[in-house]
Amino acid sequence: MKQLHKAFPLFRNGAGVPKNPTRSDVARELNSIRKFRNRVMHFEPLFKGNVVSEFNRILKVCSW
Repeated sequence: MKQLHKAFPLFRNGAGVPKNPTRSDVARELNSIRKFRNRVMHFEPLFKGNVVSEFNRILKVCSW
């Protein structure tokens, strides 16, 4: 989409360099957050995953 840069003006690639986000870039991160949220809301054990990395992912997306 050509307008994603307006929704995510501070988007950075994996190296921290500003770039225009693609739909797949945004979807990959949001899907991971959604899966984590579902695990939490369904009272699944969180020790199987890395909670700190998921928290950092949430902060990263919020910073966009």
